[in-house]
Amino acid sequence: MGRGMDRHLHTDRLHLRPPRVMDAPHVFAGWAGQPESLRHLGWSAHQDEAQTKAQLRSEEHTSELQSRVDISYAVFCLK
Repeated sequence: MGRGMDRHLHTDRLHLRPPRVMDAPHVFAGWAGQPESLRHLGWSAHQDEAQTKAQLRSEEHTSELQSRVDISYAVFCLK
């Protein structure tokens, strides 16, 4: 986590936070495994959920090691 930064945003209807490894099934099904969703991002769709888990694990590790300005978020609708 970035120094002095709260990387979570809560409202009554929304929760934004960095994605976690446990989110892999939703991330893979929602967009990481969908070529059409990624066509403008410059990287290929993941072939399986294991690849998504590995990517998320790498991002969790990286964000623990350094303060980052380019923070990724996962969106969770609460209502």
